[in-house]
Amino acid sequence: MKVTEFPQDPVEAYDQAEQAALARLGNRAIEASSTVLFDRIGYPTRVRSVKELWRYADVMHDGRAESNYGRLNGFTEKEFDLLRYAIELGARTSDKLGRRIVPVDAPLMAVIPYRLITMCVQAGSVFELGPGSGYLGAMLQMDRFDYRSTDACQAFFLWQRQLGLDLQVPWWEWYDHDRRFGLKFDVIVANHVLNELHETALRYFVVRAEWMLSAKGFLVVEDYGDQRLRNTQVTKALFLGRGWREAASGYILVAPGSTFDTGAIEESSKAPVKLERNWDDLVAVWRSLGSGPNPDAEFAKFIVGEN
Repeated sequence: MKVTEFPQDPVEAYDQAEQAALARLGNRAIEASSTVLFDRIGYPTRVRSVKELWRYADVMHDGRAESNYGRLNGFTEKEFDLLRYAIELGARTSDKLGRRIVPVDAPLMAVIPYRLITMCVQAGSVFELGPGSGYLGAMLQMDRFDYRSTDACQAFFLWQRQLGLDLQVPWWEWYDHDRRFGLKFDVIVANHVLNELHETALRYFVVRAEWMLSAKGFLVVEDYGDQRLRNTQVTKALFLGRGWREAASGYILVAPGSTFDTGAIEESSKAPVKLERNWDDLVAVWRSLGSGPNPDAEFAKFIVGEN
């Protein structure tokens, strides 16, 4: 799989490479790359300077930390070590970019798909569509998974690269349907994104995921995303209509022809897990890093009258 390098100013180099790609791609590929939901609601997806990238250190999951902890009910020692690593990495990276953000919500959210993946496989290759703040990728890389990703949003892509997720596929290579990556993946992850894709992009993903997955590969979808553009049932129907199967309470999708053992994963999900770390341990990590107010979280509190 080719990885595009950005040796000069990252923002300038990305924008130049994107402009060059626009000159050779057809309209449908460009249409597929559109950040249609973000554009509709006005969410910023581009930056002009790397100094703006700190804004993407902890986004899209504002205020969900406690509820997501409730879903996990604690952490294994390994999960906690990786979560602490991701939080520290986010704080260091944002600090380097000019404003220290100690991430709270996004790293904790990443533990949920991490647990789903490691419930099925302990090593292998993972491809992620739309990593957002990038902490699942950071955790998987630290855990020695072979991790690759793509993101259509310039700002998220560049933040992820600052975070160390450098085996990325730019959107113009992802949507070049003639390009063959040359790799099969044991796991594909698409969390909080599928409902938000342009319909062309969603249909493209369903087909491309089928031939990207290894013989025993599977797709992890912990959540299908915001439903203002398309509801989850419509999105899911595109997969099921092509013969995909659900497993693990719908969090895993298995492509037609895959030999993935859905029965084994159902049994694995019922097995007891030793959860040695808890919420108090996590709070101690945040406090040790001097956790200050996240401007997005503070703004959200203000507009609902909590300040």
